[in-house]
Amino acid sequence: MPHALSCRATVSIEQSVLLWCMRACVAVPRDDAAVRDALAHLGAASAWPAFARFITVVRDYVPDMVVVNSLAWRGVGADELALLDVLALAQEKRSMEALLLLRGLLAPEAAAAALHWADEVAACLARAGWMIAATTPTVRRVALAA
Repeated sequence: MPHALSCRATVSIEQSVLLWCMRACVAVPRDDAAVRDALAHLGAASAWPAFARFITVVRDYVPDMVVVNSLAWRGVGADELALLDVLALAQEKRSMEALLLLRGLLAPEAAAAALHWADEVAACLARAGWMIAATTPTVRRVALAA
């Protein structure tokens, strides 16, 4: 059973879209047209290739360790919040903190690969006018403690 860290209402619209995209990529990894269309509809079509690679690293390197919930689940899990925070930190060019969060979820080589793609996603989202905020104000302290 998935564990809820917060309710869905605590994340921004941008974070909700990214959360849905993450869940859709994990739930149906071969049917990425809906995710591609969602990003394109919001003006961030260029983020798709890097986003797909980011999620592939998360999904394929440790499929049983990182919990990405189903599309219908109403809460937001701790791992999902961490992945959203990784994208927010990458967008703020705080790669070391993003890497520390990823190292809490993935093996070292997978964390480095995921960070590369997170940086690409963050840059594409910024060019499209998407600014992703960290899900919690203490994310930097948590990242540094990790």
